[in-house]
Amino acid sequence: MTGSDPATATMRTVRFHEYGEPAKVLHVETVPVPEPGPGRIRVAVHACGLAPADWALCRGLFAGDLPRGIGIDVSGTVDAVGDGVDGVSVGDLMLGTADWRGASTAGASDRAIMDRWTPIPAGLDLTQAAALPMSVDTAYLHLTMLGLDPGKAILIHGAGSTIGYAAVQIALLRGMRVIAAAGQTYAQRLRDLGAEVTSYGDGMAGRVQAISNGPVDLVLDTAPTGGALPDLIQIAGGDPKRVLTCGGSVPEAAELGVRDSFREGRPEGVDALPEFARLAAEGRFSIPVARTFPLEDWETALEISQGGYPRGKLILVPA
Repeated sequence: MTGSDPATATMRTVRFHEYGEPAKVLHVETVPVPEPGPGRIRVAVHACGLAPADWALCRGLFAGDLPRGIGIDVSGTVDAVGDGVDGVSVGDLMLGTADWRGASTAGASDRAIMDRWTPIPAGLDLTQAAALPMSVDTAYLHLTMLGLDPGKAILIHGAGSTIGYAAVQIALLRGMRVIAAAGQTYAQRLRDLGAEVTSYGDGMAGRVQAISNGPVDLVLDTAPTGGALPDLIQIAGGDPKRVLTCGGSVPEAAELGVRDSFREGRPEGVDALPEFARLAAEGRFSIPVARTFPLEDWETALEISQGGYPRGKLILVPA
């Protein structure tokens, strides 16, 4: 950040002015530091998590006013508080989500306007904190839609993704029996958490049914690539309504009768982030961080993300 006068201070940000492929439309710009409006806070960004959702925004998902920034997951230090915000002071450490919809910049910046936040508990590293929001929110929402019923058996397909890894831990903490379909990168770590693990690919349905001694009660599909829904329906005893997808299979879900959160109403008031931030600070919950990058290396993070195998959360560290 440059400039000492708040009225003329500037910052770096990664954002786009038109929709298209991220590598073509995203640029690092120097822009005025935004002021937080009512019900908003501003933070000096310590870390910003990147996700496939950011690239989808560049391509026109949830289209709105431009320009817009990328980087929804944020951790940082409060340096300004908007009207109507209580219980937050300059200097507080917060994690949460950048106001990507209402502001012209987001978390991939030196400063970010936040529309939702929770204090960072003592003992939680700020980089680890930035890995939590979207993974926790998405995993908890979809598990809530399926039903977090203790004792039921659930298959998490795509358990090596950040959302899938979060879902495995949440389901285990809620007393569910978890079978995880994952690659080798996190297979042993998933076993160490308490999940029963199998691999993807040919024969997966038979392997899962052998582990579970029959159909599982529920299936959550978080895998970034599609094509597995027929097997997942079979694993769920042939009932597509016991399968919910938020991954790469969403385009084929309707045809097969599988549930997905883009077409289905979402429950209101679901906010598990404070709970799982506390658990993360206690060492009882985590999201794997694959790599961190300075802000100016965002293109490297994009390349790794679009390669399909990031192997954990990719984090920009502007400072």
